[in-house]
Amino acid sequence: MARSAVHSTRDLEQGQVDIAAMPSAGIEPLTTLTSRFNRHHPAMSISVSGAFTPEEVTESVRSGRAEIGLLGSAQTPQIPDLRCLHLGRQPLIMISPPGSEGPGTIRPQDWPGLNIVASPRGSLMRRLVDEAVNTDTGARVVAEVAHRTSLLPFVLAGLGHAVMPSSWKELATSSGCRVRRIEPAVYLNVSLLHRRQGLTPGAKAYLSLAEELAGEETAFHR
Repeated sequence: MARSAVHSTRDLEQGQVDIAAMPSAGIEPLTTLTSRFNRHHPAMSISVSGAFTPEEVTESVRSGRAEIGLLGSAQTPQIPDLRCLHLGRQPLIMISPPGSEGPGTIRPQDWPGLNIVASPRGSLMRRLVDEAVNTDTGARVVAEVAHRTSLLPFVLAGLGHAVMPSSWKELATSSGCRVRRIEPAVYLNVSLLHRRQGLTPGAKAYLSLAEELAGEETAFHR
């Protein structure tokens, strides 16, 4: 047992954990998990590749390009050959240009005439935007950008409003944007994917921290 413990510790003295993450999950819980991982295993490094849809994350993990996948979706995915760990859910919010007026909650009747900046189709956020655009509210997509990190600068420039998960709230608020709750509430479910066998010691350690975080989220919502 002692030899096994020493070997496990040495395995975490060097190396890299490869992660594929969608943009919103790439803010949280990626930031919290990686900062905790760094505190526990400062000699290890993390490499994060971008993905824009749950399918891209799934393929990265399944192919072995990444050991860990972080994604957001309308429902917690069920993938037979991979294990999925639910990490929590994030309500969608409306991020508006600085100085925007109106109530702190935006409802369907408040959407008419809104200019929207959005990511390409395939995300829960874009689905909500398309529903608003297709119901004759007068809302329209004025810019579509593949890189979701461009949405906040577009909003700051006054180009339009953006629908994003609440993981963006702190960054948007500190940048000077107006943040409002969307009602009725729509939630992005955040999950971690990994192969059932063959994980490196670093990936196992990262997964252990994710399981702790999932436990904290469960306790918080009781």
